[in-house]
Amino acid sequence: MTIGQYRGIMRQAVNSGTRRNGGVPPPPYGDYHFLTKTAPAMSEDEYREAIIEQAKKDQSEGKFQTQSASYKKLMKSYVSVVSPDRRATINEGLPLIFKNMKRQPQIDLLDVWLGGDNGKSKFKYNKLGDILLYAEFHDCNGNFDTAYANGEWKSYGTEAEFSRQSEFLSIYNKAWGDAARAANSSPPETGAPAPDGGGEGSMNLFA
Repeated sequence: MTIGQYRGIMRQAVNSGTRRNGGVPPPPYGDYHFLTKTAPAMSEDEYREAIIEQAKKDQSEGKFQTQSASYKKLMKSYVSVVSPDRRATINEGLPLIFKNMKRQPQIDLLDVWLGGDNGKSKFKYNKLGDILLYAEFHDCNGNFDTAYANGEWKSYGTEAEFSRQSEFLSIYNKAWGDAARAANSSPPETGAPAPDGGGEGSMNLFA
């Protein structure tokens, strides 16, 4: 690649808004696999009813779990209630990372105090000039929950998220199995779970 080609690409990045923070694109908050804390959309009883109704609807349409867009939307809403506030941590962390202009040939640890929970959030990062190559974001409890590398963001589930996801699956899988038996139909070929909610059909939101 010539210098002229490189400058042209960087100008395009600036115009598209991806260079606001050292070429880092915004996190994919709209993606099914990337969660950040949200307020509950309904009560716990209403969530349970919604999950059961979703399972019945999916079974009647021959769908199972992530084959249904509505399933993914409801799962994300249910689990994100207990998610860490990744949006706030990233929004506060990126400016602090780029404020430190020291070149780091190796991955270093930057400790900074953030507001909110009055906790200490840690960021591991590596930059080349003002370009961020790698970053890890840890919450105020020291839990590693988000990473940025090779131009992509990835979230890592917390114990609370996995626990709530399991609750969702238990309710959904049982309701789906009950509906299947009531309709005297067989589970789809994608590997539907056993009636107790276990089995190979369980999906990992953070896969």
